[in-house]
Amino acid sequence: MATGDYELAATTARTFAFTSIVFFEFFLSYQCLSETHHIFSLGWKGWAENKMRFISIMLSVAMPLAILYITALNPIFKVVPLTPFQRFVCFLGSLTAFLIMPGRRDTEMQICLPPESLRDYPSHQPFI
Repeated sequence: MATGDYELAATTARTFAFTSIVFFEFFLSYQCLSETHHIFSLGWKGWAENKMRFISIMLSVAMPLAILYITALNPIFKVVPLTPFQRFVCFLGSLTAFLIMPGRRDTEMQICLPPESLRDYPSHQPFI
């Protein structure tokens, strides 16, 4: 492999990571709307109820795509355009944000006691 091939591979990997992380965060912002319900259980209302959030997410989705596909921005951000398959894989990997399931958290504090053998052991001994 020539040196240029390694640089292209590194730039492609950087672009792939950038795109995956950006879309993961967008999906996660929607998933964190409710502490007790999954975003899909809220229906369309969960996605578009807050119009300003919806508009800001849509504009924020356009910005990374502009970084990828406006060639004047590529050298500034050190990215390269992705193929349709690479975009699909980034999108698919970003969907893992929806695997985070909201649920009820216990409000009671659970006290963990040390094992019987450690209860009489002094908690702070000087180092010798």
